[in-house]
Amino acid sequence: MSKPTKPSVPWCVNEWDNTHTCSDWEIQQYYDDLENYRAEVDQFITALNQYVSEASDYAQCLFKELE
Repeated sequence: MSKPTKPSVPWCVNEWDNTHTCSDWEIQQYYDDLENYRAEVDQFITALNQYVSEASDYAQCLFKELE
C-alpha cells in the first residue's frame, strides 16, 4: 500500500492568473488524472481504516489474553 501521488499541473496552466493555454485534450487528461487520484485517495483511506480496525481488534485480543 502506497500513498497516492497528486498529478502535476500541466505546463500550460498559469496558476497565478488562473488561466491556461492548454488544448482541450491536455485539460481533459489533467481532469481525468485528478479523478483517478481522488479514487486512489478514497481506496487508500479505506485501506487505512481497515488496517486501523484490524490493529485495534488485535490489540483488544492481546489485552484480553493478559487479563
